[in-house]
Amino acid sequence: MAAARTRTPQASSVATYCVIASAAALQVSSVPARAEDFATTTTTAQKVVELKDFAKPSLCPSGPWGVVAITRPNLVDNRVTVEWMKIDLRQTRAIPLGSAGDAIWDEAGNVIIDPPSWAPDCRAIFFRKLVADRVEVWRTDLATGVSQPVVADAADILSFTLTPAGDRMDYQVGATRAEILSAEENLERTGRIIDESVTPGWPLFRSFPVNGRIATVRRDKVRIATLLSDAPIRTQSIALSKAGTLEASGMSVRQTDEATSALTMTTLRVIERGMPVYDGSPLRQVVVTKNDRETACPDPKCQGFFLSEPHVVLGGTAVAFVAQSPTLTSDLVVWKIRTGKAQIVRHLDGLLGAGPGGDKHSARSCAWTDTSAICAIATPMAPPELQQIDLRTGIVRVLAAPNAELERLFADVATARLLSWTDADGVSQHGSLVTPKARMASPPPLVVTSYRCAGFARGGNGGEISQIALAKAGIATLCVEKGPRTFDVEKGSTSGQPSFLGVMQRLLAGVVSGIDYIARRGEADSDRVGINGLSLGGHLVGYAISRSDRFKAASSAVTGYIDPTGYFDNALSAASGTRANYIASYQLRSPDEDFASWAKVSPALAAARIRAPLLVQAAESEWLSGREMITRMADARRPMETIVYPLEAHNKMQPIHRLSVIERNTDWFRFWLLGAEDDDLAKAAQYRRWRALRALANDGDKAITDR
Repeated sequence: MAAARTRTPQASSVATYCVIASAAALQVSSVPARAEDFATTTTTAQKVVELKDFAKPSLCPSGPWGVVAITRPNLVDNRVTVEWMKIDLRQTRAIPLGSAGDAIWDEAGNVIIDPPSWAPDCRAIFFRKLVADRVEVWRTDLATGVSQPVVADAADILSFTLTPAGDRMDYQVGATRAEILSAEENLERTGRIIDESVTPGWPLFRSFPVNGRIATVRRDKVRIATLLSDAPIRTQSIALSKAGTLEASGMSVRQTDEATSALTMTTLRVIERGMPVYDGSPLRQVVVTKNDRETACPDPKCQGFFLSEPHVVLGGTAVAFVAQSPTLTSDLVVWKIRTGKAQIVRHLDGLLGAGPGGDKHSARSCAWTDTSAICAIATPMAPPELQQIDLRTGIVRVLAAPNAELERLFADVATARLLSWTDADGVSQHGSLVTPKARMASPPPLVVTSYRCAGFARGGNGGEISQIALAKAGIATLCVEKGPRTFDVEKGSTSGQPSFLGVMQRLLAGVVSGIDYIARRGEADSDRVGINGLSLGGHLVGYAISRSDRFKAASSAVTGYIDPTGYFDNALSAASGTRANYIASYQLRSPDEDFASWAKVSPALAAARIRAPLLVQAAESEWLSGREMITRMADARRPMETIVYPLEAHNKMQPIHRLSVIERNTDWFRFWLLGAEDDDLAKAAQYRRWRALRALANDGDKAITDR
């Protein structure tokens, strides 16, 4: 058991390979590439992995300063840390303040960053901090940058609040770390019952990094949690010493929600509850309340699918908010209450209020003074930087640009822009295109990925490819965004109800029409196209290569969830939240009840149709659901290689794993689309496997042709 307890997130990758006979004809000959080409691609991938992201800024309610948290992945020690930066609005800059600890992760592999709590005089901030294997409450002094622990409990701190006077703190805890460890050891002695708390594929014991240690986890409906996560939540209280004060300046930067104003409330109101609905968001409109009387903004600029919460600004005379468009653009809008007119003070072909991962819903990531917005911004060619935007003039001041080197690197090797086109069904589609900057004799190959395309071109959802590295290699990339759910209805269906098959059909229509649109413009070769994806995008990869011959290579981070075996893996009992999710989200019941619906979407059941070689790079917690796909691909003599990474989530958390995934995906697409191989001796075994796959693929294609 001692060995089990020392499983570490820094462990080397565990890889499993499936080298299988193929029937895909790929008439590409391998030619060795220059070593320096691959070396520069690796350096580029390293820069992408170490990209810094901003959380939502937090401003002092009574002074000209604030703070913002920034995530810093580090390949040297394979950690992601969080650091505070102090925002000085007088000098329009953000400077390092101190550590906020190691990243705290959720079960999907997203970093959790809580907003800090301010001392009443704004002298300091209080925040949760992961220190080794403990979550504590810490205090950082804004004047000196000195940090010190405030609460260190036998249990991890779940949340806390300060009294308005700042003299007392209430904090919440669950089971102690010792109690959780004891429960884990007891489970190892007595054995674990296989029930709905178990997720097959996840190691049953010491299975996932939680707050700095490898914990045994259980499924709580659809959430992954530690043992004893259902223990009663206890509230503790401690007294705090009185904080000092900072000398006030004459600059007014009141938080807008505390501004003295005749407007008592601003909010968003849903004005269209039916269709269309974009990515779960109905059409909304900005509304204000004055003297208990509600007034809706009459200007069309005050309506949208992705609106931030509106804030009262400019001395109570206006309301400001950010509107993200389905076209992946953003507007900073100021609505003048007296005139009823709304003005766009800043337009961006990208994200205003950019959060991690290109999420269109991240407009809520701005902070507001009475006269400005403090937002992280990102465009396809510009990774996140922190800006202050004047609400009257739109003038921009850059507060922090931690990714400036990556931005310069991108500009050296690639160009990027947003695209809009119409698919064969007349549906508007949107995305971003990255093309190599180097002059080429013919259009380059293309790799398509999908959704979370807004902001910086980081490879779509999960960032499993590097669009910069592929551009450096001479390959264009297209990220296709999800469209309106109006069209999530299966073709030929008379029910009018959305279905998972409808989702796949719509996404594939967007991808195929995007390929054709780019090819017609001479910006990519439609005969050399690859596809990549994670999560829903990974499901699309399997569906696309099993229902279309447009793709010459594919890679995915997941497989099997929409195969029959995936269902039986993930829905252990009738009470399982996952089973309910299959019905609610995928419209898929047990294969025993409705096998026909599974046959329409399952990649494994259509393995014999697949011609594209498939690379799967999955988390250890997810790969087993794909064993039906692996077996059926082997039986059908189709090319597939599977790589498995330990102690990972749905989104890869460990920087060394993210680098490995990106580098292998780059090598994979260079091999199949360009015929290029790296002469690095460390990769010799990789290329021996892939050459064998290609030979078998050509043999398999001849067999299909002869039928």
